Amino acid sequence: MKEKKARIEVRLTQRDKQKIERNACRCGVSVSEFIRQSALGFVPREVQPDVFYVLYGKLCDLCNQTEFNYSKETEQELIALITEIREALLLPGKAAIPWRPQASGQSKAD
Repeated sequence: MKEKKARIEVRLTQRDKQKIERNACRCGVSVSEFIRQSALGFVPREVQPDVFYVLYGKLCDLCNQTEFNYSKETEQELIALITEIREALLLPGKAAIPWRPQASGQSKAD
């Protein structure tokens, strides 16, 4: 693991701090990691409940069972569904928020 020496201090309201802490907890990461991922353009994913993994596993098992004679189209749709679920709920994603420069603070009269 890389040694992290650089620091950034941020001032925020107590309410914002509590919200960040709750979100980090739901994602199963530290506040630092949550802020780091968010600032670097990633969307931290919430940890899914155990029942999700049971259902996801059963769906994958169903897809892998050879005794069912799926049509090629059904098999492809099932694989696409499993892939979509995995990407949407399990894998880290990039934020879709476009970056816009902050206003310079100069008025139009300047």
